[in-house]
Amino acid sequence: MQRLGRVGLALLATCAAGPGVAYADAAAALDGTWLVQQDAPDGMRRALRIAGDRVTLLWVEGDAFTYAEGGWQMRETVGGAMDAAMQIAASLVPGDPDFAAAAVQMLFRMNGPDSGDVLRQGEQGRIGTMERSACDLSLKFRNRASPPPEGCAWLELRGIGFNGIADACEYHAGWAENWAGFLQGLDGYPMPAGCLFSVPAGFMN
Repeated sequence: MQRLGRVGLALLATCAAGPGVAYADAAAALDGTWLVQQDAPDGMRRALRIAGDRVTLLWVEGDAFTYAEGGWQMRETVGGAMDAAMQIAASLVPGDPDFAAAAVQMLFRMNGPDSGDVLRQGEQGRIGTMERSACDLSLKFRNRASPPPEGCAWLELRGIGFNGIADACEYHAGWAENWAGFLQGLDGYPMPAGCLFSVPAGFMN
């Protein structure tokens, strides 16, 4: 996963459960969309969506992206924390030329049901935060003028467009190379709809 390798945070998540919190309850409490931010910005934007034993992630750096899914497994550590490992197995953007399956890791400690601290591997020092978002992390063909849901934003990435024959959002290098031309309709006016990601509003910062 060439793009994912530039993230610098691998997804093996360790989250400390509070006293009396059952393992299954703590794992289920992670369901939803999370915005992950570094204390020292590194140019990479990160969001996750966890649903049971499945995870979807969106990592963006400039025009480069990884939008992919895989499995999410958790185990309790000797110290009573939770260890969650993600195996990213499939790109959600057909035609993505740089995708390769990979394991990614991240350490984090929950501060409550909706926030946590991202920790340095093998250490206690904080390197970032994670916050729950009500946004449904997704990629769909949408009207650009339509307002995003509250707390969300639209994100359009160069090279990802709609293939009407396949009825799917896809990546094509040719589209990316002539992006301005691709965005023009046959009548010469900008197309009103495109393949837009729904992301937490903070993802755009």
